[in-house]
Amino acid sequence: MNEKFYVPYEKIPTKLKRYSFKSKMETCFTACQPLITPTSTICSNIIKPWQLETFALFSIFFNEWRQLEFSDNKEFHKIINGIKDKPKDVDVENILDTLSYRLIAIQGHRQQDIRHRLLRASFIFNFEDEHISMKDDFYYKFNLNYNEILEFIFPLYIIAMVKEVSQANLIKKKKKMDMNIIKLFAVDRGAFIDQQNIFIKNEINNFLYCIKYFYIYPFIIYENTTYLPLPYLLIDAKSEGMLTRITFGNDTVRNNLGYVLEKYLYKLLSDSNIYDQVIAESIYYEGKNRKKTSDVIIKKDEACVLFEVKSCIPKASLRELDEVDIGKMICRYADATVQLYKQMTSCHIHEAFNNINKENIFGVVVPLEDSNVIRTKIYNLVCEKLNLAGDDCECNYIKSNIRIVSLAVDCFYKKNLHLIDLKGVDNRC
Repeated sequence: MNEKFYVPYEKIPTKLKRYSFKSKMETCFTACQPLITPTSTICSNIIKPWQLETFALFSIFFNEWRQLEFSDNKEFHKIINGIKDKPKDVDVENILDTLSYRLIAIQGHRQQDIRHRLLRASFIFNFEDEHISMKDDFYYKFNLNYNEILEFIFPLYIIAMVKEVSQANLIKKKKKMDMNIIKLFAVDRGAFIDQQNIFIKNEINNFLYCIKYFYIYPFIIYENTTYLPLPYLLIDAKSEGMLTRITFGNDTVRNNLGYVLEKYLYKLLSDSNIYDQVIAESIYYEGKNRKKTSDVIIKKDEACVLFEVKSCIPKASLRELDEVDIGKMICRYADATVQLYKQMTSCHIHEAFNNINKENIFGVVVPLEDSNVIRTKIYNLVCEKLNLAGDDCECNYIKSNIRIVSLAVDCFYKKNLHLIDLKGVDNRC
């Protein structure tokens, strides 16, 4: 690409140091507005969220030595073009891992329906029964109820869609309403840089692929001014971001999360009102052995699906192509698949559903978020753990009848979801 039209990726930090922090933050905000809709973040042909996030991260991370302004979009788009061009620079030998753990990770998240993300977060943070209370845990952590935060943040997100609204006016209006909530999601620029350094590790490529600290803290404070460079990150902050914060360093809450997610999936499937049966986890006995069924089982006509819910999310190190952690994640998915396979082939299932045809028994491993692990590697390890040859009919059965589908995938939220939908779901979802 001709350098008249782009800034080489490695030169972007030097270029951005010439511009004032205020100008860079306002440029982010303005460029972000057309991407925001009530239900999703749009990936336009002109600019995509991951490109803006990389631009914003460079802008926050490197201090200024001049105070120029972005007087027009020409220089801004040259920098964006440099960011856009960088993923093409991929090591061919690692192309599958790069696609799975980096490129899908930085783009796939934005394709989720915002309504589903908020529904999931609202259920988790308001959950309480006779065993646990995530609602109390949330209040203890943040000194606010989740609904109070939702009622503040979502209108702010919607207002940010209006082109006539400036970043400064948006924050000024909301500051008058509740500064305490803004403080929950704000971080000083210096503290932001310190925390972000954990993921960047002095490697310029990591600016593109790493976890960004503004997924949790979208407001940046610098020289007594509060900025909101990327308003669509308000959704991240009050959903996945708050889940990260409430579970970090708290084993009790983290362990309770799996139980809550089981209840959530059961509710989603029950509320669809299209299955003959929706069965929650229960206890059964094989001889004197006490066992549990899968977390949720659904049946319709002559087929059934067993679900195993896992509260796992992708580790940040996967984006660094850390082979050890990639191996651990493959093993974790494989263990869940083996567990599900044993449930699917147990005598209990066949007895419970009147000797249902094995080919009509399906299984779904349901992680909270997909780590985008290459499925072939999972299935190969599953067959190895079960001492099955690659061409064994049981191995083929596992590959055809067991899927890994995260709770983020829209198919769970369709009111007309049928078993065939799950059977046909892309196993890379």
